Amino acid sequence: MNLLILGATGKVGRLVVAEALARGHDVTALVRNPAKVAQTHPHLTVITGNLKDPDVMRQALAGQDAVISALGHKSLAKSDIQTAATRAVLAALQPGQRFVSLTGQGVSDPRDPAPTLGARLVTAGIKLVPGGLYADGAAHARLMRESAADWTLVRSPVMTGGAATHHYRVGYLKIGLFTTARRADVARFMVAAATDPAGKWSRQAPMVASRQ
Repeated sequence: MNLLILGATGKVGRLVVAEALARGHDVTALVRNPAKVAQTHPHLTVITGNLKDPDVMRQALAGQDAVISALGHKSLAKSDIQTAATRAVLAALQPGQRFVSLTGQGVSDPRDPAPTLGARLVTAGIKLVPGGLYADGAAHARLMRESAADWTLVRSPVMTGGAATHHYRVGYLKIGLFTTARRADVARFMVAAATDPAGKWSRQAPMVASRQ
């Protein structure tokens, strides 16, 4: 498949690119600074552009089967990158193209079980982080849910490093204070969700978490 990756230079985005290439997909990375793309591969194309620009996004999405966004906040500076890029994607997305985007555990879903006290404390802490981290994640999730697109919102608790375990949990999970997920497992699931012919997680917001 042809996959467009946003946030390809971030901690999760780099793993998404590597996972997609390992699975034999053709990958296009739309980035603001191509010098930050360390990977090279015959099936990797790097293009430069403003992720908030619908015209740039429309050109980048031409010929793609799906777009995967691993965008997030890299500092405490105020940013609406997730919301603005999602707005651009939804304006450019064509029928048949799938949209998979990453967000944190603070973005809830009506199908979630009642959160533990620990999970509520973590979410409360996330909402206090400067830079609009929670507000941006929640706003971009709302745009996806209100659209008619074929979307999947991938939610994750605190992420850790390390190799993929391949034994993670997916679904509407009860999250505790110490629940984590490996970035490599999250990246693996994001690629799987974007390329699944059955669209199992279409228009859903599953949580990905390590097995306890």
